[in-house]
Amino acid sequence: MHTNIGVDAERVPLSGAQGGSFGGDIILSPTYIDLAEREGRSTLQWKGEVKSRKTGFKLLERWLDGVNLLFLKPPRVPPLVVMTWDTYEDILKRLKGD
Repeated sequence: MHTNIGVDAERVPLSGAQGGSFGGDIILSPTYIDLAEREGRSTLQWKGEVKSRKTGFKLLERWLDGVNLLFLKPPRVPPLVVMTWDTYEDILKRLKGD
């Protein structure tokens, strides 16, 4: 899915069970985004976690119905952002300049 929108994606061996630099399920490297320079790193990489459920994620899907972004505000920790694939793809394409 990621390579279709120009993002290098690599599955992490053993689904990240080894931790450390192998944490997470997937490493995304949108090479066309120059945010890495602004962050003082040579390469921008995002670690991702992939979750799948046979029944889907009904509550999240209901909350996302008709909106692009969902902000989850747990107490005493930073908020989480959930978005639809279409929104995610649109953001990456705009950053790429498509």
